[in-house]
Amino acid sequence: MHYYLDAFTENYANIRGRATQKEFGMFLLFHFIFTFVLALFDAFLLEFESPLFFSWFFTVFYAVISFCPSFCLRVRRLHDLDHSGYWLFFFPTSCILTLYLLLVPGSCNNKYGEQPKEYKSGDKYGEYPTKCPNCGLIDIFDVECPRCGHFTPPHKRKRIQPSETTPRSSSQKSSNIPNGQTEYVCPVCKLVMDSMMPCERCGYDPLR
Repeated sequence: MHYYLDAFTENYANIRGRATQKEFGMFLLFHFIFTFVLALFDAFLLEFESPLFFSWFFTVFYAVISFCPSFCLRVRRLHDLDHSGYWLFFFPTSCILTLYLLLVPGSCNNKYGEQPKEYKSGDKYGEYPTKCPNCGLIDIFDVECPRCGHFTPPHKRKRIQPSETTPRSSSQKSSNIPNGQTEYVCPVCKLVMDSMMPCERCGYDPLR
């Protein structure tokens, strides 16, 4: 719901930046719900010949006030796909374009801004290690592997569990800690450990 409300408040006339699939999809959902409810309400007033009704007033009024945030959201969604907002002038009411904006995942960092947080891996956007299906790198990164550049859509990413990391022998423990450092703090979950082994909490491996 907050995506819908944001479109009518802080992003009412905002055509800069990017909008995610989820943001666009949730706005469309509530937009259609409100349009349907208002249409039923107008039909109810028409049936009883209410003096408040004239020419589908509420439906038309909502269509007018929602045009600007809807248009701006489509522009930002195009930006997320690394396309110019001028596309809307060629396909202003195209159902095909709407489906394209709804179904196609966004790109990585592009000229319209950084990658939205929702495209990042992990329950809290990039805070958990994942494994690249191309080169096997296990690290904390977004949809693009920092080693090989392989692009993997967010819904196909697999979060690495602690059990999937390769444990090291006890002889490796103390020798892996940098000189002058008596303990190691996991950069992901901040767990304090006595060696630079894979983190027992989140599975992050500092030596990979």
